[in-house]
Order: sequence, then C-alpha cells, then structure tokens
Amino acid sequence: MTCPSGSTDYVVELRAATPADAHAVATLIVRSRRVAYRGQLPDDVLADLSVTDRERLWSEMLSARRPGTHTVVATAGTEVVGVAA
Repeated sequence: MTCPSGSTDYVVELRAATPADAHAVATLIVRSRRVAYRGQLPDDVLADLSVTDRERLWSEMLSARRPGTHTVVATAGTEVVGVAA
C-alpha cells in the first residue's frame, strides 16, 4: 500500500477526530465517492460534490460531539488517510 504522499513505508495510527480534521475528512469522502460511484452516478452529480459543503457538515458534527457517537481518523504521519464514524 502506498501512502497518498507517495511513501510505501509508513505506520497508520488511529485517533479521535477533532473539528480541525473537518477539511481532511471532507476531502477524503468527496474523493472516495467520486472514485467509488464513477459509472454508477452521472459524472455531473459526482463533479458537484462539494468539499466546502462536506467540511461545514463535518465541522458541525465533530464540534457537537453527540453522546454515543464516535469518529476516528486514521493518520499516516500528519496526513488523514481514513475515517470511520
């Protein structure tokens, strides 16, 4: 596996997500949906996915910290490479 930064030798760590992770999480989700749904959804729908809109949503969710919910990010160095919510 290759880290998005290009390294093939890295350690993935898990930690609780914070509001500061909202942009990275939003970017990861938009990119992954564009890849996962290519050919299943119209290209214009995928192109219209907005990192800015998703960042706003994730910032709100990560700031609210609702009881019984947890969001974890996987990091490789300082880069967020995965999310689970």
